[in-house]
Amino acid sequence: MYDFLLTGIGANGKRETLCIQAETAQDAHSQFASMGYRDITLHTDDSAAAATRLTALDTGHVSPADMVELRGTSDLGFFLFLLKKLYRLGWWLAIPAILLLLAGWWASGAIGAIFILIAFGLAALPLALALWTALTGNSRKYEKMLEAACWGRWPEVLKRLPALRGHVPDFELDVHTACALTGMGQFEEGLATLQPHADRSDCPQWMYLARLAQVYDTAHRYEEGLDCYQRAYESEPCNPTLMLELAMALLKNERDTARAMELIHSAEQQQLSDVLLLLLPHVKGLAALNWGNPGEAEQYFHTAEENLRPMAPAAAMVRLVMDVNRAYRAIALAELGRLREAEALFAMARPRLEALKSGRILDRWNRVTRRG
Repeated sequence: MYDFLLTGIGANGKRETLCIQAETAQDAHSQFASMGYRDITLHTDDSAAAATRLTALDTGHVSPADMVELRGTSDLGFFLFLLKKLYRLGWWLAIPAILLLLAGWWASGAIGAIFILIAFGLAALPLALALWTALTGNSRKYEKMLEAACWGRWPEVLKRLPALRGHVPDFELDVHTACALTGMGQFEEGLATLQPHADRSDCPQWMYLARLAQVYDTAHRYEEGLDCYQRAYESEPCNPTLMLELAMALLKNERDTARAMELIHSAEQQQLSDVLLLLLPHVKGLAALNWGNPGEAEQYFHTAEENLRPMAPAAAMVRLVMDVNRAYRAIALAELGRLREAEALFAMARPRLEALKSGRILDRWNRVTRRG
C-alpha cells in the first residue's frame, strides 16, 4: 500500500486534502470518490507514491494540505511555513517569556539582564529552530542532492546520499547511486547497485524497470532504456505514468510516433496527477514535433513552460524539465525559420544539456540548424 494525496470538495462543501492508502493512484481516486468527494485533484502518481514515504504526516504537525503546499515552496517559503507552524505549536513559550521579561524589569543589575536575555531566547527559539530546519532538514538535503544530479555533478551526488539513508527509501537512493556511478563511467557498478531490488517484494517490477531505464539513459544506452520502459509498461499496462514515460522514450528516440500518440491518448483517459497534467503539453509537443508540425509543437512547449514555471523555484527536477522543454521548443522554432528566437532560447538550455551530455537533443539541434 502506498500514500496518495488527493484534494476534493466534500459533502460539507469544503475543499479538503487527504492522504489515502491504496495500491495505485486509480484505486486511491476511486476510494476518495466513494467517500463523497467531487471535483477531485490527484496530487500523487504511482511513481511518486512508490518512491516517497510521507513520514512527515505521522507527527500530525504537517497536514496533507501542507504537504501539497510545500511542493511548490521556495527555501524562503519553506522557512516562513516552518516559522508559522513552530510559533503556533510553541505559543505556550510566550507565558514564561513574558514572566521573565517582567521579572527582568523589576530586578536590578545582572540578575535582571539574565532574565531579559532568557525571555528573548525563549521568544526566538521557534525562529532558530525554523532557520536550522530550513537549512539542514532532510527535505532540503534531498533537494540539494537532486540539484546536483540534475546538473550531472555525480561525485557531489554520492557525497550527499549517505545523510539521507533512513529518511528516503533505499531504492530511491540506490537509483541515484546507480546513476551517479554510471555518470562517472562505472556502469557495471551502477547496475550492481540496483540488482538486489530486482526481485524484492517491496519494489514493484514496473518501478524497478522504469528506474533501471534511467540508468541506461544516463549511460546513453537509449535502446536498452527504451526496452526497460517497454517492459515496465507491459507489466502494468493500466498505469498512466508508465504510458507517458514510454511515449516520451519513443519520442525522444524519434521512434514510432503513432504508437506514442496512442499511449498519450490512453493516459488521458486515466486519472492523472496534477503534475502529470502540467507535463502533458511537453509530451504532446514532442509528438507534434516528430509528426512534422513544429507550429503546434511550439505552442505545446510554450504551454508546458508556463505550467511548470510556478513550481520551478522549489524543485530541481522541474527546472531540469523546463530546460529540456526550452531546448525542444528552440528546435521547433528553428524548424519554423525563427532562428534568432531559437538560438536565444537554446542558449538558456545549453549549459545543462552539455553538463548532462544530452547527445540526443544536441544532435537534433545541430541537424535542424545546419539544415536551415
